[in-house]
Amino acid sequence: MKSNIIRAALTKGPYIIYSYFSWMIRYSKHKEKYPIAKKYAALQKLVKKVNAGLGIEMHVIGKNNLPDVASCLISNHLSGTDPLTILSEIDSPTTFVCKKEVKKIPFVAKCVNTTEGEFIDREDLKESLRTMMKVEADLKKGTKNWLIYPEGTRNKDDRKLLLPFHHGTFRPAFKSQVPIVPICIYGTQRVVSTKYKFKKYDVYMEIGKPLYYEDYKDMKTQEIAELVQSKIQTMLSYHARRKDRDMLINLLGDKYKESY
Repeated sequence: MKSNIIRAALTKGPYIIYSYFSWMIRYSKHKEKYPIAKKYAALQKLVKKVNAGLGIEMHVIGKNNLPDVASCLISNHLSGTDPLTILSEIDSPTTFVCKKEVKKIPFVAKCVNTTEGEFIDREDLKESLRTMMKVEADLKKGTKNWLIYPEGTRNKDDRKLLLPFHHGTFRPAFKSQVPIVPICIYGTQRVVSTKYKFKKYDVYMEIGKPLYYEDYKDMKTQEIAELVQSKIQTMLSYHARRKDRDMLINLLGDKYKESY
């Protein structure tokens, strides 16, 4: 097991256990009884502690691009730690859609339930549509942001182009007429990978300018998907990866080519 995971378990484990029994079970089981802002604040505090334990160091630009209203946040997907890093930096209540398999992971499943998130069955088209309709209905309420990964799964080769975006994931935003915010994340692929053993793990996150309903109302969801994918790919190729490369050169020197 990686040293940073062991360190996180030893240093943050007691707080994780405390959180689990003091509020997470209660918030997850009776989520309708507690304001989303209160539940999210508790979860974000926990997430930041876990990130610190894992040695994650965030480098974020574009936070001023986040709208003051509930929005659909669209991000690329590299690692299971992506939600940890993104939620730690989005201060307004935010939840997300994740694969149904996560239900089998008690701690993570309770985190999703705490923020009133949804589980999606990617193999069942009808069930997937029902899930996205729930997201649409909630976005219309305007109580929280929804984080969605339109690639549908993790991109296991972080140096390749983004996987195709599923245009159906943009339907909730289109129907609810909320802002669509492109987000680029990079560096999370190393946090739990045994291939990399660093003292800290730099993660780069860029929040792009939002697309408002007036910007995309005359477009088809396929066109919206292609536009947002293009924006995230640009941020990834010309900003995040270049900063990451400079960091690795500074950190590894002559060992850079061998390790990257």
